Amino acid sequence: MSNKEAKAHSLLFMFMFLFVLNFSLSQVDDLELLLSFKSSINDPSGFLSNWNSSTPLCMWHGITCNNFSRVKVIDLVKKNISGIISSSIFHLVEIETINLSNNQLLGEIPKDLASSVSLLYLNFSNNHLTGEVPKFSFSLEILDLWGNLLSGKIPSQIGACSNLQELDLGGNNLEGRIPSCISNISRLQILTLACNKLVGRIPRALTKMKSLKWISFGYNNFSGEIPQELVGLVSLSFLDLAYNNLSGQIPSSLGNLTNLQHLLLFGNKLTGPIPQGKQFNTFENGSYEGNLALCGFPLLKACNNDGRKQSPSFLKEADDSETKINFGWKVVLIGYGCGLIFGVVVGYVTFKNGEPKWFVTLYHVKYHGKGRR
Repeated sequence: MSNKEAKAHSLLFMFMFLFVLNFSLSQVDDLELLLSFKSSINDPSGFLSNWNSSTPLCMWHGITCNNFSRVKVIDLVKKNISGIISSSIFHLVEIETINLSNNQLLGEIPKDLASSVSLLYLNFSNNHLTGEVPKFSFSLEILDLWGNLLSGKIPSQIGACSNLQELDLGGNNLEGRIPSCISNISRLQILTLACNKLVGRIPRALTKMKSLKWISFGYNNFSGEIPQELVGLVSLSFLDLAYNNLSGQIPSSLGNLTNLQHLLLFGNKLTGPIPQGKQFNTFENGSYEGNLALCGFPLLKACNNDGRKQSPSFLKEADDSETKINFGWKVVLIGYGCGLIFGVVVGYVTFKNGEPKWFVTLYHVKYHGKGRR
């Protein structure tokens, strides 16, 4: 063997040795990070019993590895685990999916979330997490924090998360206004901020978000008029603005949204005649109930002959008993929390008619069993 061949073989051997060494060390890193996560939580059902050094990492319950045996997925949905979330899981170098939904987790979401450059899907919904919404990883495509106890404002940094396709911050205690920079998320398809304490006007800049199929802003304290500009959201299939303080007339331009299958405007302060024709012909009276100054089909209350809204005195003279009959069931349900009301809405719109696959999946998987605490 010549010196040149010997040198080539030596280099190849060294490369293979370093590769194997790096591979082994990488697995050790992932193992230690996951054991750190395990040490911070309680596992009464023993689901994580095989999370130990004697079991191959990629065979651990709830763990999926990629082709290089690096941790890719952590799936611990509804495993009755409690405790706090260790920041260690956000240091897994090749992690793409973390789903810890429907558990009893406490404390704040670690700030290390922002440092995870590989994370695509994060679901912490239906836990007891507190504190503010942290800064996100720019790599995220789906973020679901529904049904926790998060407070504070929606972080303005959210506008830089250009890869987001689904954002759910509903069912928390968030306050303040929707940051206008949210309109920079051009790929966003599903936006849920329902069941919070948000205020202010609905941003007109939402019309920039041409990919939106779903807007759920119900059960907040939004005020002002429904923006005419929403007509630019040509892909919109679901618009929930129920139980806010919206006023003014319903924009007739919404009738041009031919993909709009569900319009929830009940429980506001909207006035005037309900627009007729086009897509408005597909909505039932349940879409408009609780707006005492609305009139016209499909409501039983007729408008004045001149087509204008009834006088403000109508609000003072409204029959209390009629109101109780029409909305008593809703008041009872409100007493049990926003999540239950939301579930009733979900049940109604899901089974009203056939829905696209993405729509049915979102209802049955995403919102089933969710409730505000």
